[in-house]
Amino acid sequence: HYTPLPYTTPHHRHTTPHHRHLLRSEALVLIAGFAIGAALCGLSPGTLGRADAGGALSLAVVVQKAVSGFTVLGKLRLFFLLLLAAGWCWWRDRADMRRFLRRNTILVGAFVGALFVVMASGFTASRAGFGLELYSLLLLLRLPLRWPFGRRARGAALGALAVAVCALLAGAIVYNYRSNQAYRDMVAQLEDKEGSYIIATELPRTPSVFALYQLPPITASTKYDDTFLDGGWNSAIAAYYGRDSICFLPKRFMEEACSHPERFAEFTDCNGQLGFYARLEKESGTPRRAVFLLRPSRRGEIPFCLRPIAGKLARYSAPEVEEERIKRMELGGRTFVLVCKNPTVDWRLRAVELRD
Repeated sequence: HYTPLPYTTPHHRHTTPHHRHLLRSEALVLIAGFAIGAALCGLSPGTLGRADAGGALSLAVVVQKAVSGFTVLGKLRLFFLLLLAAGWCWWRDRADMRRFLRRNTILVGAFVGALFVVMASGFTASRAGFGLELYSLLLLLRLPLRWPFGRRARGAALGALAVAVCALLAGAIVYNYRSNQAYRDMVAQLEDKEGSYIIATELPRTPSVFALYQLPPITASTKYDDTFLDGGWNSAIAAYYGRDSICFLPKRFMEEACSHPERFAEFTDCNGQLGFYARLEKESGTPRRAVFLLRPSRRGEIPFCLRPIAGKLARYSAPEVEEERIKRMELGGRTFVLVCKNPTVDWRLRAVELRD
């Protein structure tokens, strides 16, 4: 079903699908199915929500999304390698690159679409760039490169590259497996329907080289800001598993609270290892709010461009900040008070007080 179509010169010919044959082939059904599926994914509520399609487009929104997009691009590798290789090929033989672009119109379009998603979504997680990296790899393999060495050397280089890629993915699979085991453990606790909290097993931080290819892990740096509060995702998870309420707590905190409760005589985050502050309850009654008592900002902690107005910014000048995200929990026969962190002012925290 392919008909050779000539380029502008009679010496160059290439093969492309003939439109008449395409309309009568099985490929049309596959293309239509792909287009419908892509439209459903692209126009889904989740996609539109992340793109803020319903909000007003302003310069601030555009800048914020562009910054997020460049943050993702900074985590990529093959994307920049493709740009360098394509630039070299264009400088060496522009006519050859034009033929390359015509032959790979669909793949180039997918690459541009993936780049647009990265720049427009405002999502900064590494996995947001996976599609862009995939299309970069496919285009790299199809680039009309002219190697300055023989066939054996090319085969050895490609073999070494294949081994490196397999080693990279093998390492990522190991970390993904451990993360998946921790996830399955939490699901088993949810299905057991006993207890009011779920113990989340923390995993060590993975090497950054695997970040793009790994599933979101449960790490020691995970911020359990909202996981012990009622409402939000916890309410949805509880309803799905037939529970009245649910909360998630890191295993590290559970072990410390049950075996060394004396360490929680005052509010602590276990040397920065928790995403909240915890303390044994000292007085009766239910506190309504917590107050973060803050030390003064040091000059070196304030960005140079903000120093003239730092006195008017609460982040740098407020003596105290209220926090209403608190909860009392019964653990190991003792009552603990948990207070969410406030990342805006945590670096100035001097003490935490509970007030009615």
